Amino acid sequence: MTQSEQVEIIKFKIKLEIEYLEKLVERRNNARKEFEKCFPRECKEKKSDFDVCYTAISIRHSYLKGVLDTAYDLKLISQDEYSELREQILNKVLNRKDMEL
Repeated sequence: MTQSEQVEIIKFKIKLEIEYLEKLVERRNNARKEFEKCFPRECKEKKSDFDVCYTAISIRHSYLKGVLDTAYDLKLISQDEYSELREQILNKVLNRKDMEL
């Protein structure tokens, strides 16, 4: 396999992982909304769903950071791409653009 093929594959893998992370973040946001408006009897179940979403995002974030680190170490992505993707992923995980405090 040539390096250009490896670059193409790793970029495709990163793209798919980011899309999956986006779906997990959307699921977490929906779980947060459901938890906030639930009745006391439902709270335990809704809290459990919410916690599962956070755990899934944490695991996927760690995995994706590993993929990026490996791709950068193997020189399959540039320093600029690496920095940009890490920042993009962190923003998605932290949901910075629509985080409510």
